[in-house]
Amino acid sequence: MISILLNSIYTATCISCDLLFEFSWQNCFCSSCIDSIKKENNLIYCRSCGNGVYNCQRCLNKRYFKDIQVFCSYKGVVKDLIYEYKLNGKKRLSKILAEKIKDDFTRFIKEKNIDMVAYVPVHKSVEKERGFNHLREILNNIIPSYMIFDGIKKIKNTKLQTQLTKKEREKNLKDAFTLDKLPKAENIVIFDDVLTTGSTIMEIYKTLRKAKYNGNIYGYIITKS
Repeated sequence: MISILLNSIYTATCISCDLLFEFSWQNCFCSSCIDSIKKENNLIYCRSCGNGVYNCQRCLNKRYFKDIQVFCSYKGVVKDLIYEYKLNGKKRLSKILAEKIKDDFTRFIKEKNIDMVAYVPVHKSVEKERGFNHLREILNNIIPSYMIFDGIKKIKNTKLQTQLTKKEREKNLKDAFTLDKLPKAENIVIFDDVLTTGSTIMEIYKTLRKAKYNGNIYGYIITKS
C-alpha cells in the first residue's frame, strides 16, 4: 500500500537510462540498469602495478602488488552510479555497489588468504564535506569491521586525478599518504573504486613499504577506466 502511494506521488526517472521506474529505497537507478552491471574477465591491465597494459615494462624486473583484481570497466551504468555516489554524496548507493561486487570480492579475499582490507583514504576536508568515506561505506556492507584497516591517512589535499596526465598524477600524489600504524596482517588488499594508471594504489604501496610493512600487498578495484 505504501509503495503504491509513493509511486502515485513521486515519479522516479533512472539516472542512467532516463526511463520511469517504480519508487524504491534508492530512487536513482532502475533494476534493469543495476542488473546490467556484471563482472568482466578480460580487462587489460598490469596485475603488478595497475598500468593499462599486459606486458608492463616497469614490472619486468620487479613485481609490486602480488596481484590486482578489477571487477568491471568504468563505463555506462556503473560510471553513472559511482559519480552519483561519490561526487553527489548519495550515500545510500553504497549498498548497490557492495551487492554487485560482494561475491567476487569475498572470493578474492578467501583465495588470497587476505587478513585485512585497507581502502584509499580521502583528505579530511573532503571527508568532512562529503560526510563519509565512500570506500569504507562499501566495505561496511561486505566484510566485518575487524577486517577493515583504517591506518592509512591522506595528508595532502590533491587535485582530482581525472584532470591529469600519468606523470602529473604521480607528482600530484607523491607523499600524499601516511601510515598511523602498521597493519597486523600477512596479506593485505588495497581497495579502490577506479583504476586508470595505477598511480593512487602504487603510492599507497610505496607508503606501506616505506613504513617497513613486509607482508604481501594485493589490490582490488571496482572499475577500470
